[in-house]
Amino acid sequence: MFWKNFKINIGGELVGGFESQKELRLGKDFKLIDGSTLSIKLAQNGIAPELQILKDGQALEGSATAPETRLKTAYGIVLFLGGLNLVMAVIAYKKK
Repeated sequence: MFWKNFKINIGGELVGGFESQKELRLGKDFKLIDGSTLSIKLAQNGIAPELQILKDGQALEGSATAPETRLKTAYGIVLFLGGLNLVMAVIAYKKK
């Protein structure tokens, strides 16, 4: 299904990859040219899978595990639920 033959390229160079979703769920560490370590793993976060990408134990900017990305996601959920509540309140008010 998804996540088959998953390849990691940095600067046009192949760093490594995963053959299957099962292998990606187990995760792998890759040594980079600069001596740092890139850790990649597919984790289940709530109802949706989350691709965790860490460089030397720190979340990469823009990845699903980065604090900014998590904050944006939470903000979007709060706005969506607030809007949904507003729509439901208007519908309930009109039915009176």
